[in-house]
Amino acid sequence: MTPLLLTALISMLPPGPSSAGCAAFPYAWSNDPLSCLDAPAGLVRIETSQFQVMGRLDGDGSDPGISAGAAAFNLGSFAMGAGGSWVRTGDSDTLLVKVAVSKVLKGDPIGFMEGIFGPSISAGGTLGWSRSADGANCLAASVGFQFSVFPTVAIGVDVSGLRLAGDPLVNRTIGYGVTYIYDRDFRAHLSVRDKALAIGAELAVTDHLTVRTGSAGGSWDTGLTIGLGSVSLDYAVRLDRTSASHFTGISFVPGGSP
Repeated sequence: MTPLLLTALISMLPPGPSSAGCAAFPYAWSNDPLSCLDAPAGLVRIETSQFQVMGRLDGDGSDPGISAGAAAFNLGSFAMGAGGSWVRTGDSDTLLVKVAVSKVLKGDPIGFMEGIFGPSISAGGTLGWSRSADGANCLAASVGFQFSVFPTVAIGVDVSGLRLAGDPLVNRTIGYGVTYIYDRDFRAHLSVRDKALAIGAELAVTDHLTVRTGSAGGSWDTGLTIGLGSVSLDYAVRLDRTSASHFTGISFVPGGSP
């Protein structure tokens, strides 16, 4: 595994299966607890508390397998989340743990998703600790903001990899994105992270089935979510010129559907 890949994995939790299926990272909008831990201002857009576990497996064995879990709790105008991941590389493992908080500064981000309210602003931050198999440790933070600028358009920006203490395992990264929402059934995403552009879209075909697709230039993602009441099953695949990465996940919403 290259040092660059290790740094990326230590800096960020892996995207949840729903975000992986879109390719574009949800800096402006997400209801995926794992992804919201790396775009923390989006936590307040999660409509109810959720728990999520995810696994990633690369078909050719060249990249590490990943196990991850996260929880997000909506407390009205305030939200919090926590999660962790275990990166398995065969000869070296890495542990990452994060906590995040988010606050609505203005407006109603949930109402914004209905397309019937005015602008909203939310802010969030994370604190993460990572430890590699060779004993290196790092404590780092990130901050982010999301703005609902029109009834159907949101924008977001996030600065991650702000090392507070420990070894230099992370790099400072700026990411930003735009999301267009139509009647909650269709969402189009665009994101830029480390100067890399990605686009994606998701469509709620029925109340129980959502499909996604997107591209980051050198790869193509597609995936789906099947809703079964309080439980949702996620699958996504990421294809590039030489390999395929598979993401599977389960989300649980106590007392109802996501």
